[in-house]
Amino acid sequence: MQGLINQMQKEVKQFYPTDPYLIAEQIRRKIFLKSLIHVGIILVDSRLMPARIGTSGVAISCAGVEPVLDMRSKKDLDGNPLKVTFQAVVDNLATIANHKMGEGAESKPFAIVRNSGAKLTDRKINSSEMAIAPEQCVYVRGLANPPKN
Repeated sequence: MQGLINQMQKEVKQFYPTDPYLIAEQIRRKIFLKSLIHVGIILVDSRLMPARIGTSGVAISCAGVEPVLDMRSKKDLDGNPLKVTFQAVVDNLATIANHKMGEGAESKPFAIVRNSGAKLTDRKINSSEMAIAPEQCVYVRGLANPPKN
């Protein structure tokens, strides 16, 4: 184990910006000032999912785009109202962008996603809008309450 830790310490580390929401907003403003178009900006990284092979995208922050769509009370395929569903809009777009940008030497620094249906906004996005309380998280609850044999 110590060998793995030593190897990881030698690896190049890339840290997130101190205030990723501010960085996303600054990029959005610069694009608007230079081209007079409204865009949404999503800072993206890759992540692993439990019980799945491979990586997918995750939004580290965003600006100019509504991060989550509340689907509660909308109808499901059978016509029943959804009770708990929130659609992670910027995480879904981050996965598309992550796929197009690449993970290896072919990696590109940005991707443009058009006609996504995401709602653009001028309001400030708060980091708490994309997070869930630990007591509501199915993964945390599952780890805290393992099945009994």
